[in-house]
Amino acid sequence: MLLGGFWIQFAYGEMPCPLCVAQRLALSLAAIGPAWVILQCRFGHRDGASMLVRGMAVSMLAAIAGLILGGRYVLLDILPGEVGYGTPVLGLSLYTWVVIACMVILLVAAVTSLFHDCLEPPMVERLNPISIGSLWLLILVLLLNAGSVFAESGFHLFLPADPTGYRLLGG
Repeated sequence: MLLGGFWIQFAYGEMPCPLCVAQRLALSLAAIGPAWVILQCRFGHRDGASMLVRGMAVSMLAAIAGLILGGRYVLLDILPGEVGYGTPVLGLSLYTWVVIACMVILLVAAVTSLFHDCLEPPMVERLNPISIGSLWLLILVLLLNAGSVFAESGFHLFLPADPTGYRLLGG
């Protein structure tokens, strides 16, 4: 989802507004919960299922924030004839996809938390390549997002309400 937002931003030249940046932050935080669980399986203390529940709680809280932000954005463009903001993806705006993604995150995290006794993650000696790749991809996306927001805002305290370029680069 975050990579899709970057694609729209750079391929189509559509700058994210402050509400879009906040939605990206919520999705990033939702990804940190499972990343924390993965790292705890390798480097953490063995506290079993409660570790899994804590990681899913982080994801659920971030998904609730994403739902609130995405719902606010959807409500801004709910009027008949309103075309919305940005390039649609599969017929839906990105902020509508954020709402859908946050509902899925909430559902998966809630089910995982409900069945935490059956899903207790094992301690491992080494992380598998998929886990390592996922963690590095998350770090890369978080750094790209931070860099993008900094380039967009420059040394100003607030993001522009309707961004047209990167302030840091003189745009």
